[in-house]
Amino acid sequence: MSIEDELFDEEGWDSAPAKDIDNTPVVMAKLVWDIVPHEYVQEMFPEMGLTPSSKEGVAMAHKECHDRINATAPLFPSISAYAALLTEVFATALLRVNLDEVQDEEDRETLAAARAGFCNQNFVVIRAATTSIISHLMDTGLLKLGNE
Repeated sequence: MSIEDELFDEEGWDSAPAKDIDNTPVVMAKLVWDIVPHEYVQEMFPEMGLTPSSKEGVAMAHKECHDRINATAPLFPSISAYAALLTEVFATALLRVNLDEVQDEEDRETLAAARAGFCNQNFVVIRAATTSIISHLMDTGLLKLGNE
């Protein structure tokens, strides 16, 4: 019996020998690389219970990260457009302040600035998370671009 037969037997993938291997740390490390500025990745790893990489491992993970993210480049305009829309949805749903109803001009300006900051921060988070998720789905073969 071949290894493929053992992995894909009639009982399904769940009966495969590797079913008990937890790949969460590997996926988490890739997500950190994809989302966090690279100069902070290694210092974040211990905070997240991950093992920092060797110099060779850092170079390889850095390249793999760029390869994953670059594969999503055709989607950047769409991801950004959706992130902007979602930012407005989140701001409206979570902040629940109608600036037109605020009487004091200084309060209105302060709230408008706070809303703008909220939107800017959430835009960056949504865009980064969406790009990372899509890049991982593409990297694992679960998602393909329309022309592939």
